[in-house]
This record gives sequence, structure tokens and C-alpha cells, in this order.
Amino acid sequence: MTEEKQAHNRDKKDAVRKLLIEYARALAPSLNIYQWPVETARWHELVFCLLFRIGQPQIQADRARAMTQMLADLNLLEISSLAGAMAEKGNNLEHPDMILMHTLLERMGMTPDQSQDATLTIAQAARVLAERHNGKVQRCLRQYGQQILNHLSEQFSFDRIPSDQARLALAHWLQNTTNMPIELAEPDVIEFCQRAGITLEEMTEVADEIDLNLALLDDIIVNSLVSFGFEEPKDEWRRKGM
Repeated sequence: MTEEKQAHNRDKKDAVRKLLIEYARALAPSLNIYQWPVETARWHELVFCLLFRIGQPQIQADRARAMTQMLADLNLLEISSLAGAMAEKGNNLEHPDMILMHTLLERMGMTPDQSQDATLTIAQAARVLAERHNGKVQRCLRQYGQQILNHLSEQFSFDRIPSDQARLALAHWLQNTTNMPIELAEPDVIEFCQRAGITLEEMTEVADEIDLNLALLDDIIVNSLVSFGFEEPKDEWRRKGM
């Protein structure tokens, strides 16, 4: 691919990225129907679960959530930063951000050993996501979600519905019941990608870059809230199938 072609493709992806960001912002008041409208929240939920488990028995769920929110507000849960700290300092608490996290967790009720274990465990989790999934928790979940979808497609053999439609139905089911960040290649989504001049894979990359839930992305397009041009979002908003 020539440099000119690569630049042209980047321009197309940039246009789609800007468009989706605008619509996601416009629809912000309606996003409470999604458990994870922003994918970073999934990473924060993993942090919460780790803090809650490590902090037993004295750390209750509400305190673990408060700890997670505090760390997020202080930008101490940035995956790239934590992974870099692990790569630079290893399994110790010499990095300034990790020292601060350890101190804050101890002040919020953890024992010194618990706060050290929690800090190192969170950093280790971040390093796994950075090294294996480009720092995106949704890519980790999507990898296994696709395996589940493939398995379900083999398990459910329908004789009254085409196999491609059955797979779409099963993918939709996984999205709605497990909030799995898998692609739902609806015809409207495919058409949008074609009009925008990008592939479905590139659309998914854009969604990952801006941490947009794929179910939300699909719904924005399927509900005809967005076309490849800037228009006002519709007043009515419903998640597909609801």
C-alpha cells in the first residue's frame, strides 16, 4: 500500500472517529440503558473485583468501589502507565504512581500487606492487557466472546433460519445478556462501513480507540441515528430488541 493510500485510509478513519464521538456525546443522557457504554468501565470493574477480594474481610463492596473511583479520578488506573511501571520497576513499589496507590489504599482501610498485594496485582493485570490486548480490556473479552459465539453456532442447528441470520441472532443474544463486546455485523452496519470507505474491522478498531461499546455503536447505526455526514440525532432512542 502506498503512503498516499495509507494517508487516505487514515483520513477516512479519522472522519468516522470524529463522527462517532459527536454522536456518543449527543446521546450521553440516554446511555444508562447500557451497562458499559464506555469500555474503560470494564477495566475499572476488574480493579474493583480485585480490591474487594484482596481486602477481605474488612473491605466491603461499597468501600472497594470508593477505592476504585478514587484511583480512577486520580488517573492512577491508566493501563499504559501501570504496565510501564511494572516493566520499569518489576514486582516492587518503587514507581511513584504505585507508591501513591499503595499509600491511598492503606489509608482507606487495607492493611499494609493488602495494599501492597492490591497495587501489584492491579499493575500485573494492566501489564497483561497492555502486552496481549493493546491495553484494551474489550479486546480480551472479545477474543473469548468470539470463541463462545463459534461454539454456540455449532451447538444450535436451526433448520428454519439461514446460518448467517442464526449467527447474528446468537451474537445479538450475547450482546444483550452478557454485554459481550463482539461485533454484530448488521446489514446497516456493513452499509455504513461501505459508505464511509472502511472495513468492519477498521470500524471496530475505531470503536476500541475511543473506548466505545460495540453494542452502542451498532445501535447508533442500526437505529439510523448516524449516517456518513453530520446530522442531528433523533429524539427517540431505543436499544435494538428492547
